[in-house]
Amino acid sequence: MTRLVAVLFLATALFASPAFAQDATSTAADETGPVRDVAIEPVARDEQIDQRITEILNATGWFTETQVRVDDGIVFLDGTANSEDHRVWARDLAAKTQDVVAVVNRIAVEKTADWTFAPALGAVQSVAKRLVASLPLFVLALIVLPLAWWLSSLAANGLRRWLLGGLDSPFLRSVVARAMALPIFLIGLYVVLQVAGLTQIAFSLIGGAGVLGIIFGFAFRDIAENFLASLLLSIRQPFRSGDLIDVEGQLGSVHSMNTRSTVLISPEGNHIQIPNSTVFKSIITNFTAAPEGRDSVTVGVGYDAAINDAQEIIA
Repeated sequence: MTRLVAVLFLATALFASPAFAQDATSTAADETGPVRDVAIEPVARDEQIDQRITEILNATGWFTETQVRVDDGIVFLDGTANSEDHRVWARDLAAKTQDVVAVVNRIAVEKTADWTFAPALGAVQSVAKRLVASLPLFVLALIVLPLAWWLSSLAANGLRRWLLGGLDSPFLRSVVARAMALPIFLIGLYVVLQVAGLTQIAFSLIGGAGVLGIIFGFAFRDIAENFLASLLLSIRQPFRSGDLIDVEGQLGSVHSMNTRSTVLISPEGNHIQIPNSTVFKSIITNFTAAPEGRDSVTVGVGYDAAINDAQEIIA
């Protein structure tokens, strides 16, 4: 009985084994696909690559004076293209050709003059659109800035008249009043910049004010020196308007003083402008400051005149 079972099992295995082998073989064949494209000729000759690329380039009509040379699979392209896109297209064409190793693209782009005004008109239209979009900001600036300037001037006049009346120097009153009224104009300017979205630029300018101050200080040193001297002269007041003074050998009555110079009127009626820095550094002789004065006068007496009579006349 055992022998009969073994014979039946062996027979079944012999009949079933070809079917299993055939199924395994078919499954392996289905899973295997081509790894790369199958070429008609496994290796293309340089002459064939040269001929094929030249035919395609000439067929497009995009290139002139086309020259193609192939050396060991390296393609050398020469000629002229109508645009940069066509030049790149020729390079890609050669690179995708069968059995091409590398491409040396020496095709030049022909530069043609563009006599159309389309780019200029486009730029003008873009600027016009930005101007139209900025019109509300211009209108706001035209309203706010003059209003801020007018309020600042009004405040300066009020300060000069009512609060700074104790200052004897008109120039000093004007400078102090303008300095105190300046924040009003700055507030109006800040409002315009805030609406326009330019506050960051304003803060950048303020941050660079230190460097700009040094630069302008060297460039306008004389102007700054005269201005500071005018402030110091206004505070110290060594003379007043109408006083007769002598500065650096210049004699005259004080007419006025501005941020740059002090104006004197000579006895002959000439206007003499002396820089404030010179006035501040020089010796000032004020003949009007003291109510009483003393001077020396030389009187000649003839030899035939009596000295006693001359003394009585002078006295």
